[in-house]
Amino acid sequence: ESWPPELFNGSSLSIGSYIAKGTVDVFARNDGSEQITYKGMPLYTWANDQAPGDAGGESVSGWNIARP
Repeated sequence: ESWPPELFNGSSLSIGSYIAKGTVDVFARNDGSEQITYKGMPLYTWANDQAPGDAGGESVSGWNIARP
């Protein structure tokens, strides 16, 4: 519950020019949704973050923020 998956909303992925092409993708989850990945690793959000740029989950239970 603290780490919900970062799900793909079905439109297009928009990434900055500083991220190499092919490093961001999506995969189909067992529940039919699609989760965003970075370098093949699934991405999650921190449940307590409320706004873009919030990083309250950094180092919680050993989790780290994905950085390009």
